[in-house]
Amino acid sequence: MKTKVVPMREYPQEIEETVQKINKCLNISLFDWQIGYIFYNKPLPKEISFARRAGKTLAAALRMCVSKAEPIYLRRRDIALEGTETYRVLSYFADEDVANKCRMDIFYVTAKEVYFSLKNIKGIELREIIFA
Repeated sequence: MKTKVVPMREYPQEIEETVQKINKCLNISLFDWQIGYIFYNKPLPKEISFARRAGKTLAAALRMCVSKAEPIYLRRRDIALEGTETYRVLSYFADEDVANKCRMDIFYVTAKEVYFSLKNIKGIELREIIFA
């Protein structure tokens, strides 16, 4: 039985170009659900929401980095301190089911790697994020 290859959906040119730059820079290939989650604020697909190693953390980190929003100041030592901006942001983005300190730390590291990898790529607008 042959596997049917489903082509990527068509997106506006600006998003297509941004996705291509992200894919090249990070040496990855984003899935359609990740593109929808990152650029269109679509919810995670049901089959992905509870899966591990499915690309949710990367998608959430990219979503935070490319979103057009206010600057964020993230301090790693504030990960577990409820009430801090770091805790508020990371608990939102770290995982949409239950965020714990370990997941928040993984998200912090992933977001930092993604941010600094994409920071100097022309044509990708990133929100300002200060990592401390």
